[in-house]
Amino acid sequence: MASERSFPVITGIAARLPGGDGAEGLWRAASTPGAYAAAPPSWSKRDLLEAVVDEALAGAGFPPGPPRTGTGVAVVVCAQADARDPATAPFLHGANTDVLSTRAGRAPVTVVSHACATGGFAIRLAAQRLAAGQADVVVVAGASVSDPMEEMSLEAVGVLATGAVRPLDTERGGMAVGRGAVALVLERAEAAGARGGGGTVAVAGTACLVKPSRAESDPAAMGAVLRAVLSPADGTGRTRVDAVCAHATGTALGDAVEFGELAALGEELGWTRVPVFSHKGALGHLLHTSALAGVAHAAEAMRRSLLPATPGCAAPLAGHPAVRVSTERSPARLRRVLVNAFGFGGNYACVLLETSGYERELVDD
Repeated sequence: MASERSFPVITGIAARLPGGDGAEGLWRAASTPGAYAAAPPSWSKRDLLEAVVDEALAGAGFPPGPPRTGTGVAVVVCAQADARDPATAPFLHGANTDVLSTRAGRAPVTVVSHACATGGFAIRLAAQRLAAGQADVVVVAGASVSDPMEEMSLEAVGVLATGAVRPLDTERGGMAVGRGAVALVLERAEAAGARGGGGTVAVAGTACLVKPSRAESDPAAMGAVLRAVLSPADGTGRTRVDAVCAHATGTALGDAVEFGELAALGEELGWTRVPVFSHKGALGHLLHTSALAGVAHAAEAMRRSLLPATPGCAAPLAGHPAVRVSTERSPARLRRVLVNAFGFGGNYACVLLETSGYERELVDD
């Protein structure tokens, strides 16, 4: 296990989803129960990746062409480690194919694969590369397209819903596979500010854990990664959060374990009814791309000062004084939001987001 404190800012968000495109489209779709069921266009994974990377860079204010100084743009792609995948296999197994054409020029690509926690691991890697000066800009992107083998595997382990997806609900019955792509542009705060790129939400911490296991959620591993991101080894405790964007996909066991671990941690840290939300009743589960959707959704909520609801949840899990399920959108001052991403096979990741000037705001309080 490892954990760190780094403060790259998110300066661009792009999305292609059945329920809408761009950051605005993602925000709308994430609030619409069953948006995942809308028939998507016939999407190619590579086309989706190139589209969202370019749109995210454009949204961050980068004109066409390489950056004028520094080491340029790098891309981290979230994908399955599958040599049969024609969209990502070249990045793993091909000569002279380890680049992606973007509006900023040809960018080196790294493929990351940690099941449904992949996006969290990719954001951690991006933060590390920025901190080490290995890139000026890192775009983290992922695309989930129709794959019958994936759905057959999920059906075989009994986690697909036969009706509506109801995350964090007492009557939840399983997940639905979402489709689409998301990209995030990350930069060092100083560099973004110097070029006028702004960025009001920072990645204030990450924690990742690989603990080989069966498909079932592991409470001890889940609790360990949650504690690592909120109480890192450097002694800089970050115990206060305003909300949690849960991994919660709608499965019977996974949601209960995650909610229970959040409640136990919250009691230790003195939380009082911290709201927990999930967008997967709307977007479905985008698998290896899902953490990027979670971070994008949480960042938009922070920028808009709006606490999201949990689409599909009618009878929320309860009984814990430290946490509650958010079932209605409401105005809220969201200065620190925790985003969870947990995957089959023992992959766990958490990303902690903060608004700019967070520590100063605490002093003002």
